[in-house]
Amino acid sequence: MSKKPGIMNGPYIQLRKEVMTSRAWKARSVPLMRILERLAIEHMAHGGRRNGSLYVSYGQFVQEGVSRRAIKPALRLGEDLGLLEVIRPLGKAGGTLRNPHAYRLTYLPLPSGRLTDEWKAVGAVQIQAALARYRNATSNKKRLPSSQKIIRSVPISTRNSTPLVPIGTKTK
Repeated sequence: MSKKPGIMNGPYIQLRKEVMTSRAWKARSVPLMRILERLAIEHMAHGGRRNGSLYVSYGQFVQEGVSRRAIKPALRLGEDLGLLEVIRPLGKAGGTLRNPHAYRLTYLPLPSGRLTDEWKAVGAVQIQAALARYRNATSNKKRLPSSQKIIRSVPISTRNSTPLVPIGTKTK
């Protein structure tokens, strides 16, 4: 405990009321909340001086309780809502390794002290579209390869009573 009232011990981030009451913040999914929390932890681990150079692996997101299948859609949702930026590397790592992605929390200042606040530019229509994309990407529907898509019954001709294409016929 600190001896002086109002002085915090240990790392922390300042989360502004403006962010917390925004539509973008309220539209976060649970996996995105956990990802943002893990990135905030990484930010604090570097003394609040590495925003834009936050490196967190998928395994670390999984340790925070995010399903591996939900990570990519949640990251995209975060970008679409303007809450985070995924900084993709330009080159390839050697062998089978992939270059790590860096992350930036847009509601926290850059090392220069500048705020970018991309979430402010995201409107209600963009939020609804982002949530629809997220729901579609995380739905539990079993996806068939394009070579095995099923054609539904449709009349071959509407002028006479020709047979229908049977349900379940696979295309080639």
